[in-house]
Amino acid sequence: MKKVAVLCTTIAAFLLAAAITPRKASPSRANLTALKLRYSLSCRVAPNLAPDAGDIPPLKGWGPHRWKITTKSDSTQFYFNQGINLYYAFHTLEARASFNKAIRFDSTCAMAYYGKALALGPTINYGNGYRAEYAAYEAALKSKNLSDQCTPAEKGLIAAIAKRYSADSTFDLKQLQTDYSAAMQSLAAQNPNNADIITLYADALMLEHPLGPLRHRYDP
Repeated sequence: MKKVAVLCTTIAAFLLAAAITPRKASPSRANLTALKLRYSLSCRVAPNLAPDAGDIPPLKGWGPHRWKITTKSDSTQFYFNQGINLYYAFHTLEARASFNKAIRFDSTCAMAYYGKALALGPTINYGNGYRAEYAAYEAALKSKNLSDQCTPAEKGLIAAIAKRYSADSTFDLKQLQTDYSAAMQSLAAQNPNNADIITLYADALMLEHPLGPLRHRYDP
């Protein structure tokens, strides 16, 4: 009985202390942002744990599409073409490897880094909660830094892809998708005859609504 009495007394003391302890004021929006940056974790696959296609060779059977980019390297041009064909076919791992190999042949090619940033991002196969690894932001930034000699259309694509990622791992993903889509909409309006830009604009729209093209039964 004494143990029960002591236990009841201890519980009562805790409850009383909680009742009389003054509550802290709710943090401001600025303080909440600071707390998020300090304590939030981003759930993503570390680059060294993600599957990688490695040193990818030339692949056959992925289509004849060609996209001329600003580079003096035929090999960079070849692997960029391979990468974009694979990206359009939703083979993103192989696309990443192809763009990486394009960079190896011309490390100053802005569009090769653009392709890498594109392939590292979300696709309609991922939900709205997918957060790209930091390497995507780095590739987009590198592309921008190397873009002085690019064509106006290439510069537009590079500027758009920069809006798709943020160095802040807590930044609102939906806002990033909306900003990217808006940038691609503007670029598509300026280049109505560029099939790649129009295709990538459609891709950006689908990223805003991954299951939008499907009915509730998940059929087209």
